[in-house]
Order: sequence, then C-alpha cells, then structure tokens
Amino acid sequence: MIELPPIVAYEVTSQGWRGLTARGELLEVSASNGVPMVPDGELIVQRGSQVIGRRRVIQEGFSLSEYLARTRRAVELYRQNRCGEALNEIEAALAIRDTAQSRLNRSIFLLSLGRWPEGFAEHEARFEMMTPPRVARAAERLPRWRGDDLRGRRLMLVHDAGHGDSIMCARYIPELRRRGALVVLNVPAALERLLSQLAPVVDEDAEADMFCPLYSLPHALSQTLDTVPSDQYLSAAPNLVGKWREYLGQGEKLTGIAWRVGANVEGDYPREIPLADLVARIEGRAVSLQVQDGEVARDLGVIVPDIEDFADVAALASLMDDIVVIDTAALHVAGAIGHPRITCLLSHWASWRFLGNKFYPSVRLCRQSSPGDWAGALDQL
Repeated sequence: MIELPPIVAYEVTSQGWRGLTARGELLEVSASNGVPMVPDGELIVQRGSQVIGRRRVIQEGFSLSEYLARTRRAVELYRQNRCGEALNEIEAALAIRDTAQSRLNRSIFLLSLGRWPEGFAEHEARFEMMTPPRVARAAERLPRWRGDDLRGRRLMLVHDAGHGDSIMCARYIPELRRRGALVVLNVPAALERLLSQLAPVVDEDAEADMFCPLYSLPHALSQTLDTVPSDQYLSAAPNLVGKWREYLGQGEKLTGIAWRVGANVEGDYPREIPLADLVARIEGRAVSLQVQDGEVARDLGVIVPDIEDFADVAALASLMDDIVVIDTAALHVAGAIGHPRITCLLSHWASWRFLGNKFYPSVRLCRQSSPGDWAGALDQL
C-alpha cells in the first residue's frame, strides 16, 4: 500500500474536519451523519471502492488556522500585485510550518520581485508536490544535471511543465552546446517537429549521461534578469510555410489570435478573453493559432486551420501580419521565431515572465488596469 504524505495538523470544522499534509495540501473532509470523525493515528485513503494508500496522522502542535490565514492572505496580496507584502506573509506561514506548497508560492513571489536566483532555486519545490511521469522515469536511471561541467556529456532535457514553458526554455539549448554538451530532447509529440531543429528528439529510454527538466534550466544556468538570451532561436519550416501560404491565399491582412489556454488550472492567472470581443477589434481576417474552440471561432468568422502540432503554429505565425494573443503557448512560438508584431493581452495579475519582458522584449504588452478588465486591455490595441 502506498504511503501518502502524512497529515501534520487537523481541526474540526462546521462541515467535518480539515487537515494539512506535510507537502502543504489541504484536505477537507465532510462529516458522516453530521458527526465529525476526527482522524486518529492513520487514515486509509480510497477512491471509490479502491484503496490507494494510507496516511499517518501526526498532530504537530502548530496553529493550522494561523498557517492557512497567512497562506491565503499571501495569495490574496499577490493577486493584487502586492508581491513584497505577499512574500512577508508566506514567510510568516513558513515560520509556522515549512511545506512544499508554501515554498512554491514563495518562489513565485520572489520571481515576481525580480529575485530570480532565489526564486528559481525555490521553484524546485514543485517536484515535492508532484513529479511528472517523464521526470520520474528519467530520475530512476539518470543523475540530475545541476550546473556542473558538461563537456563531452550527453544531456537529456525532459519536458516537465506546459508546452509554452518548454518552448520558452528551449532558448538555452545553444548555450548548453557552447558548454560542450550533446543535447537530446524527451518531449511530447506536439513539440517534436518544432524543437527538433535545436536538438534530436529521442525516446525516454535513450542513452544519456544525465538529465535536466526543461523548466529547471533557468535555475541550473543561474539566470538573472540581465542574462536571459532574447535572440530568435527557432524558425518556421519552409515546407510548412509553403503549405499554409497556399491555404491562406493572398489579399487581406491576417492577424493570428489565441484567446484561451488548453486547460484551466485552479489558482492560475486569468487567461481567457471573450472571443467575440477580441474578433471585433481585429482588422482584416483573424486566424486561429490554437486547436481548441474551432467551431465557436468559425461561427465568428475566424479562419481555423487544421493544426497538427506547434511546427504548424510556427509556420502559420510567420505568415501573419500581426499576432494578438493571451499568455499561452502560441505567444512563445511567435516570440521564439522572432515575429516582429506581437501583442500579448495580460490579466491584471500575470506571470513573473513578463517582469521587464526579458524573454520576448519585442512583444507589446496590453495589460488589464483592474481585475477582469479585458475591455481596457483591448482598448490599448
């Protein structure tokens, strides 16, 4: 039976009880027949009728309510762009009980304040919360690269976050090669054609001397606000450019758009703009650079290509007169190929990536002036 992270504090609530795991997960448990069954010693965890693991219960003696109040206040302040105050609150929470979740929150606040070396180091706490299967399998057989000498070493870079994150961090592959590494990539099929121009794509069991998660490269390379390589590092494939040029034809001005992310994550930045509002602001024809919501887009007159992967997105983006997107993978593709006219529509609180806009300095940012104000962001177009 799997040993799950233990519960280190719990308290009775009006609905039952709640407990905090050692990683920082909050478990809310409803009472049975209105009677709270406070945990004692050990819990058997089931999903439906299937037993999936056990949790030890350890009441460590700190105030769960105070810890939660501090962490929630920190997140609330961060969403108000009050990052310094958010950092103070999360450090107060960590003084009550150190958890991976609070350290992960702290990393985001540090990155948003421009304290990148500290932030990237703390962001490794994400692997304590959840290790992606690709990373777990690589770690079973290969040592982790953490910035040491690469000369003559075969380094496998492993996709571990979002597609856009991997595209953003692929900019470091030329630097790894300059340091003498033979770089290979273990990435999803959607990224293979695009990123194979930087390094060979291999199976996850291919030979290598060491591995590194792609999203950990800024940490391993000790990145600061002043050291980010910002030159074009990817290109659109000529054969795909020809294919999509024929598909689109000649004549009208074309604007590539992306208006929502593929999957919404709880607590993430607001990144979905009403498509009708966006289309109403576009001159000429709008062309979708995303795969979701195709039928809705067609009904609004958007050209919706049958996109296979991000190599297609790069080719389509290269043919656009303008690109107007939210913070999503299409932005990273357009920025990586060096498109000269990109606008990113940002929510009021947005990713640390846009602090100083170091990753894609040519991208124009149109940010909400208040939470939910997409109209204000669109007015800046």
